[in-house]
Amino acid sequence: MDKVEIHEIGHHRMTIAAHEGVGPPTPYTVLLAESIPDLTGLTVVDIGTGSGFLAIVACLQGAARVYVLDTNDAAIAAAMRNGERHGVRDRLIHLPIGDTIIPLPPGETVDVVISNPAQVHRRGPRMRTVRITPEVTAGQ
Repeated sequence: MDKVEIHEIGHHRMTIAAHEGVGPPTPYTVLLAESIPDLTGLTVVDIGTGSGFLAIVACLQGAARVYVLDTNDAAIAAAMRNGERHGVRDRLIHLPIGDTIIPLPPGETVDVVISNPAQVHRRGPRMRTVRITPEVTAGQ
């Protein structure tokens, strides 16, 4: 069974289900969502959509359509299911990852790009911490 979270964003009550392999909205995602302005009639792209939280808020804020991109197929499925839950599924358009950063259909333009990149651990050597101390000059 999916874990469901409820968030209040402006006058919108958001019910988002976290699905296997797709994390729930983070506190930073919620902060970003609270900053999404009126998007009436605009076309939006949500890069790294995850559960679809920001894309759904964009729709609820009036976006005509929101292209959703994610490298995780489970995230796209989760975004679409959550969009269905909020009655905006028809305005969410899966944009498959392609050869360009935002592989829009020919002739399409966007007005707004939103993204809350996933916070993942970096692979490879860890950065080492360097302690910097000010030099002390005699007589000071």
